[in-house]
Amino acid sequence: MRLLFISTVIGSWLFEAIRDIDDDRIQLDVIYPNDITEERVPEYEVREKIDKADAIVIDIRGGGRAEELVYNCLKDKDKTVITLLGSERLFSLTKLGAFSMKNFQKKREVSEGMRSPIAVYERIKTVQKIIEIAGKILPFGILKDARNYVMLLKYWGFGCKENYKNLILLLGRYHGIEGGGIKPPLELEEYGIYHPELGIFTDIESYLRASGKIEEIYSKPNIGILFTGGSHFQQNIPLINSLIYEFREFNVI
Repeated sequence: MRLLFISTVIGSWLFEAIRDIDDDRIQLDVIYPNDITEERVPEYEVREKIDKADAIVIDIRGGGRAEELVYNCLKDKDKTVITLLGSERLFSLTKLGAFSMKNFQKKREVSEGMRSPIAVYERIKTVQKIIEIAGKILPFGILKDARNYVMLLKYWGFGCKENYKNLILLLGRYHGIEGGGIKPPLELEEYGIYHPELGIFTDIESYLRASGKIEEIYSKPNIGILFTGGSHFQQNIPLINSLIYEFREFNVI
């Protein structure tokens, strides 16, 4: 299976997941949308990679040249396409097995949901609700594939190597690759307090006890850093760790 990611969010977790799977039948390729927009990747190369791919995963935020080119390359092709984030017409490309988002977008409530600029977690809830309602009239095969699409959204939205690994394995099953047990999405907390050595805490009391900062919070100036998690978490960590180190004379939370 040739797997192509066209995504704004690509970190080492994705490549680590491929290494852990260790299956020569899976070949990974990546294109950054900004490289398309800035013409660092020529149009013929984008078209060539899309043509060769068996499955394409799309996360393109905003419009522009990247959105236009990817849509035009895929609009008439019969391929596995998983749009995770993007415009309404990019979502219309989504196809997994017997499930096609194009048929869902004929319904007004779905179309409005796809245009709304909501976070990935809210988009998951929106699509899941729509699929559950439609499940009352959908044939079993289509419903199963629709639910698997929601699973793929969750794997991507919550991030981490294990979720990316299961995302790839699930797509592999649609292309004759049965290796590896697929686990449900590891649903991480939507928010938390990060410590570079101790991990993530969901409340301030636990964080202060574990980090030994109970006294520091009163004796040192406090600096709060707010940053995005989910699929962006790994990209943010090097900068956050650098800031924590740079301001080590303060209490950074």
